[in-house]
Amino acid sequence: AGPLATDTICVGGLCTDSAPFGRVETNLPPGPGALSAIVGLAFERNACNPSCVPTLFDSLVADNAGVEPFFGMCLTQDRGGVIDVGFVNTSRVSAPFVDIYVTHEHWYNIEVVDFVIDGQGLGLPELVYKVTNDVIGSFVDSGTSLLLLGSLPYAALAERMTTQYASLPGMSGSSNFFTGACFPTSLVDPQLANYPAISVAIKTNDPKERTKVVTLAIPASSYLLKAGSQRCLGIASVSGIGAILGDVFLENYYTVYYPQAGKISIAEVFESNCVPS
Repeated sequence: AGPLATDTICVGGLCTDSAPFGRVETNLPPGPGALSAIVGLAFERNACNPSCVPTLFDSLVADNAGVEPFFGMCLTQDRGGVIDVGFVNTSRVSAPFVDIYVTHEHWYNIEVVDFVIDGQGLGLPELVYKVTNDVIGSFVDSGTSLLLLGSLPYAALAERMTTQYASLPGMSGSSNFFTGACFPTSLVDPQLANYPAISVAIKTNDPKERTKVVTLAIPASSYLLKAGSQRCLGIASVSGIGAILGDVFLENYYTVYYPQAGKISIAEVFESNCVPS
């Protein structure tokens, strides 16, 4: 990373002449999956070190009259995704939207309260998912590929899955999905429908019904990532977090981000309508 710079940046026909960014001064290694940039679309408070700069999205809204201050996003496993800047494309959804209010305006922090498998939660204290002095809390993040969990939720999830579903490929023995092993698709895929969905229980914090909790499912086809002729676990343990709901979660939903309103709206996605044209 290098110094702060500004330049003209365009996204989908919308341009800003003064977008600040951290200039990359070291060449990144070439090859599959190589990145030339990371675009942050969270809150300005996340871009303070120590002074704050507007986000790219804020700059696009400020420099383009009539652009509404929200954007929709959906992703696919292997065909890219789309961002709708300033509008909601309802053709991409297959169910009604649910509003979930942000608890801290850093990332899109939300109040995760549990993870549910076959109707039964992990039963950990809700505090393990919250923002504390040592934990950055729980949030949705399209810049994270996996579902990331703190050490306690990950251990509880591994225990539940390897105990209740030990008969399924990769769920038992000293080498299993949760120890980092991968298994052939020829072994896993015939049984894929028998792996349970992992649902995220989230308190919406809607001002009209603050105690409402919604559960949003992650199917096995998402959390058991296909890597060539194998499947590997798309869930990892990271200290200092509650839960980061990355692409493994987001690929199942069309999510609309309303930073000025402090909320996201989320609905099940029509994957076929989420492919770039």
